[in-house]
Amino acid sequence: MELQKAYTTTLESSNIETIKGVLEAKIASTSPQSTADYIAFACDNLNSNIDRAKQAKRDLDNYIKQNNAQVELIKEVGAEWLAEAGIDKLEGMRVSSISINKPKPSYEVTVTDASLIKTKFWKSTVDKTALKNAILDGEECEGAEITSTVKEATLRINKRKI
Repeated sequence: MELQKAYTTTLESSNIETIKGVLEAKIASTSPQSTADYIAFACDNLNSNIDRAKQAKRDLDNYIKQNNAQVELIKEVGAEWLAEAGIDKLEGMRVSSISINKPKPSYEVTVTDASLIKTKFWKSTVDKTALKNAILDGEECEGAEITSTVKEATLRINKRKI
């Protein structure tokens, strides 16, 4: 297998003070056409570096996303396993304990009727927090709906205190 040599230019690492000097030296030692190609080559190299870095960033973001999803899966299935076994808490040697964390449901209020504007739930827009609390307290609120999202129980890992 033959390795390709990576060619770079001085322009790729030059600062604002040295770029003109590099270009003047290049045009003096070669030709205007070679200098134009040299500038284009430097820009192409840098753009290729940027493209590779963007791809590496996408790959790294994907890797992080996959690992976060695996952590959540382990916690959800682990909590389910503990609950099925009737265990609330497991003591650990490296960690203090692992217990089941039951998150509270989240609520989303959807206003379906503009008549709420004339009620006590109006600020400059509908006060969704007050409306949500009223609906959850059993008050009848025509023109609004509430949906509940209940998340799965997960494990809470309690670290040892040092």
